[in-house]
Amino acid sequence: MSTFILILLGISIGILGYGLVSTMMLTKQKAHDSGNDGSIPDEVKKRPYLRNPIFLTYMIAAAITIILIAYYAFSLNW
Repeated sequence: MSTFILILLGISIGILGYGLVSTMMLTKQKAHDSGNDGSIPDEVKKRPYLRNPIFLTYMIAAAITIILIAYYAFSLNW
C-alpha cells in the first residue's frame, strides 16, 4: 500500500471513531438528563445500538470506507 492510502485510512478511521465515541457519550448524557421521553420498547432495550439509526449509519459508513480503501489499495498495487 502506498503512503497516501495509509494516511487516508488512518484519517478515515479516526474521524469515524471520534464520531462514534462522541455520539455514544451524547446519547448516554441525554438519556440521563431528560425525563420527557416515553417508555422504551423491549426490542430496543435488548439491542440499543443495533436499533439506533445513528449507530447503524456509522457502522455502514465505516464498512464502506474500509472496503473502498482496501479495493483501491489492492487495485493500484496489483
